[in-house]
Amino acid sequence: MIAASRRLLPYSAFPMTEKSHSFTFQTKKQRLKETRHSGLGFATGSLIVEVYNPQIKLDPFHETAHILAAKLGYPAALFNEGFAVYVSETLGADALDGLGSPGKTCDSAVREHRTKGDYIPLLQLLNFDDIGPEESRPAISYPEACSVVRFLIAHYGMERFRMAYSKVAAGDTKDFESIYGASINEIEQAWLKSIASTK
Repeated sequence: MIAASRRLLPYSAFPMTEKSHSFTFQTKKQRLKETRHSGLGFATGSLIVEVYNPQIKLDPFHETAHILAAKLGYPAALFNEGFAVYVSETLGADALDGLGSPGKTCDSAVREHRTKGDYIPLLQLLNFDDIGPEESRPAISYPEACSVVRFLIAHYGMERFRMAYSKVAAGDTKDFESIYGASINEIEQAWLKSIASTK
C-alpha cells in the first residue's frame, strides 16, 4: 500500500514535517456536544477529530490530506475538499461512503448524477468557499470536486495544482485561468470529455 501510494501520490507533493493527532467519538451526538461540529470528521492544525463506530468507519486519508495541504493555504472548496476526496480514492478508500455515493468512484458518481440532471457547473463549483452545507449540494459537489482535481493533476501536473491550491480563492477565475492557461469553460469541457469513458 505504501509503495503504491508513493507512486500514485508522491509524499513530496505535500510533505509532513510534524506529528498529527487523531481523536474519535463513538457517536455524532457526542462529537457535536464536545466540538460543536456537526459533520462526521474535521481537521484543524495538526488535529483530526472523527466519529468512528461499527457503522461509521471513516478512512484516515481525507482529514490527513486537509492537514497536509493546509500548509499551502486555504483555497476554494473545489481544491480543498476535492483534493481530500481525491487522496482518499487514490489510496484505496471508499472515498464517497458517507458523501452520497458509496462504492462509486468520483468520475462514475459525476456521470450518474449528470444523467439524472444533477450537475453543478464548474464556475459555480469554484465559487463555493465550503462544501458540506446543504446549499453546496454535497452529494454532487464532493464527487465533482474530486473528479475535477483528478483531471487537473493528471492533465496539468502536481506543480500547477500546488500553485492553484495556494492561490485560488473561492470565485477567483482570474488566477484559476492564468495558472491553467485556459478558460473555465474550456477546462470544464475537457474534464467532462475525459470522464465520459473512465470507470
